Order: sequence, then structure tokens, then C-alpha cells
Amino acid sequence: MNKHQKLAIIIAPFLAIGGYVATDYYQQYKSRAELQHKAGRMQLQGECKLPEHPCTFTINDLRITLQRDTQESNELSLTANYPLDGVTLAFGQLPPVKMHHGKDQQHWQTQMPASLNGGLRLVTSVQKIFYFAEIAETTK
Repeated sequence: MNKHQKLAIIIAPFLAIGGYVATDYYQQYKSRAELQHKAGRMQLQGECKLPEHPCTFTINDLRITLQRDTQESNELSLTANYPLDGVTLAFGQLPPVKMHHGKDQQHWQTQMPASLNGGLRLVTSVQKIFYFAEIAETTK
């Protein structure tokens, strides 16, 4: 064994450990940066007075409208200008309800609860990015 091989045997474990630590730091930095861009809060446009008037939420160029289908029906519909991966709604202290889409993923429906008191929470996802909205009262 010459002196270069001896030196390589001595230095190799330190390089392996250093590489492992550097990779761990890089992965943590990358996952933190991804999490910052994977969720966003939607803004309410105007007033939200369900079931009489629709609620419209926006963020960037995504626009979501939540309204009653017709005055006689007990269906709540959601329309978006982009296809959504999923939609979950919660009214007041009631458990969250997943909405169901029809033929396309821009129109979603669910049954409206008997009482709309206590606020509204909405969570949706578009291309694995989650958007949420929360309002304190849906009726005035």
C-alpha cells in the first residue's frame, strides 16, 4: 500500500459522514420550501349570506363560488374556474363533508345542512396545492 491509498482509507469515512449530513440538510431545506408553497388562504369577495346569496372565494386566478342550486332544493353547489382534486366543507360544529363532482371536476355538490349557523370552513386542492377559507358567520 502506498501513501495515497492509506490516506484515502483514513479520509473516506469522514467524507461519507459529511456527505450524509449535507444530504440531510438539503432534504430538510427542500421540504420546508415546498411546504411554504403548498397551501394558500382564499379571500372572500363581498359578503357570504348562504343560502340567499352565493359566496365567492378567490386566490391568484382561482375563483370558487358556493351557492344553493335552486331556492326549492336542499343542494349546495360549488363551481370553480379550474378542475379541483377535492372539496371538503364544514358548517359550524358539524363534521366536515366531502363534496361530490359530476361529469367534470369544476362542478361539485353536496346536501346542505338544516342549520347554517356558526360559520363555514372550506378546503380544496388543485394540482396537490391546498387552499382554505374560513368565515365566522354565513348568515346575518
